[in-house]
Parts: sequence; C-alpha cells; structure tokens
Amino acid sequence: MHRSFNLFGQRSFSDYALERFKHIARAIHKMSDVEVLMYEKNFDELIKKIMNDYYLSKIDVSFDDKLVDIIGKPFDNHVRYFVEYTLMIDGDPELLTIDPYPNFIKKFLFVEVKTNVLTFEIDTNYFSDELNATAMQTVRYEYNQIKRFMCDALLHLNNESQKFNLQLEDYIIPILLDRLRKAHYNSHLREKLNFK
Repeated sequence: MHRSFNLFGQRSFSDYALERFKHIARAIHKMSDVEVLMYEKNFDELIKKIMNDYYLSKIDVSFDDKLVDIIGKPFDNHVRYFVEYTLMIDGDPELLTIDPYPNFIKKFLFVEVKTNVLTFEIDTNYFSDELNATAMQTVRYEYNQIKRFMCDALLHLNNESQKFNLQLEDYIIPILLDRLRKAHYNSHLREKLNFK
C-alpha cells in the first residue's frame, strides 16, 4: 500500500464492515463444489479457515521509534519549514482509512502510508530551520494533540474490529451451509447426467 489520505476519514466503519461482509459472501459463493465438499466431514475446519482469512487483526501505530526530520517547502518567495514524523504501523494499514466513530466530526490529518510506515507533517509556520522556543512549543503542542487523536481513534477502531470479529462466525455459517447444500445438489446432478 502506498497512499496519501485523511487519517480515519475515508469512510465509516459500518460501510467498511458491510462491504467486507459482502466480499466474504461473494468469496464463499465462488468456491468450487469440490473445495466445499472436501471439507464436508470437517465443516468446522472450513469455518476456521474462512474466519482466519477475514478476521480483523488489531492495528497499532508506534510513537516510540519515530523518525523526525525538518523539511523545507517552497512558499511564495521563501522556504517554509515543516516537521515530518515517521511512525511504524503494526497491522493492516487499510484500516487507517476508516472512521471508527459514528456521527463524529472528523479531524483533518493528511498522512502518507507506504507498506507499514506512516508519515505526517506539522507546519512550523517558520521560514528558518533554526526553530526558536516558541515554534518548538507550538510543534510539541500540535504533536501531542495528533498523538492523542490517533491513540483514541485506534482504541475505537480496534473495539469496532473486535465487534466485527464476534459477528463473523454467525455471518459465515448460514452462507457456508447454503453453499454446501448447493454443492451436494450439483454433485448429485452431475452423477445423474453421467450416463453410462
């Protein structure tokens, strides 16, 4: 994954979960009869396999081993300086696009994600890379606000993921049973059509 986006601001968790459930149903319906019947005597194993494929793992962003850089960007006839923070991600970075709060006013934080690394910038509003104490204090305040926002959102996101995981088995079983019935029917039909 290499994307730039508004952190936790692309779509709601409920929309994401609905889309994921639909994807699971399509994947089950696309399974071949042979594949489904192969698990007939060990149906629990098939449930476990699909659960593992679609289970949402916890996602975390580490603030401990961050990289910090000061970068200059052209601004009118000057260079304006930004502090760039690079953090490691543990889990599926796609989840960072999801808003875990229902009916919540979104905070705008533009980030760039490359595989398991997240980068964001804080504008120093300063035209020199030699930041004074006031600029440093402003950056520290903004960084702490962003950190608090990210930690709170990740906590909510992981709670929503856990709720999704708890519903997963109840959702999968009826679809799998229906697919197994269809695989049986198709198998019997093929036997009848296999004329001697």
